[in-house]
Amino acid sequence: MLYGALKNTDNRTDTLVIYIEGDGSAWLTKNDPSEDPTPQKPLALGLAIKDPADKILYLARPGQFLQSKDPQCQSCYWLKAERYSEKVIKAYMIVIDLVKNEQKVKKIALVGYSGGGVIAALLAARRDDILWLATVAANLDLQLYCSQHQITPLDDSLKPIDFTATLQKIPQFHFVGGRDQIVPPEIVQSYINAMPEKKFVTMITKKKFDHHCCWEKEWPQLLNWILKDNSPDF
Repeated sequence: MLYGALKNTDNRTDTLVIYIEGDGSAWLTKNDPSEDPTPQKPLALGLAIKDPADKILYLARPGQFLQSKDPQCQSCYWLKAERYSEKVIKAYMIVIDLVKNEQKVKKIALVGYSGGGVIAALLAARRDDILWLATVAANLDLQLYCSQHQITPLDDSLKPIDFTATLQKIPQFHFVGGRDQIVPPEIVQSYINAMPEKKFVTMITKKKFDHHCCWEKEWPQLLNWILKDNSPDF
């Protein structure tokens, strides 16, 4: 159901950085679903490649990168209804726990692009080993996102905004593009506004960026900013 690739260059680190891919080509058009949600350009993979961390796990989304159709991986898991459902999140939890035990790490850092940021936030809300959470162009307020694009509400999906009381305790860095017409900054701002306490939450707007450009190119600098800001006293 999930496609993962692990980069392991040093066994001494106790942190696993996990990158989660976006929704990919889930829909051909607004009204035409895709039979293969594999992204034409996997942006989260590009971010992971730019990360110099010792242990990195890249996780795609259900249905992506499959050479043949898996009967257990139904299209509902990349289309609207169950894209961020309990079953999907549980599958990620199982994979993360397996890799965490194999690699003997203590902490997890999560990075999610677009819809992968929704997955990352939902994972962070139920784990007690998260060092920090970062999202890039993530539709964190699903209700507002669906309303703006006039699409059917994701009623069968979990919603990060319902878990803000837990998430507010985790250091978070949310990157948004000023020219992003798919996930404009107000969607992430709405998610942040729902948090009772915002002490550990930062939204960074890159005015000239959109949903795709130029995150991969600038990721080393943005990542350095995260690591510098995420000090023990954060």
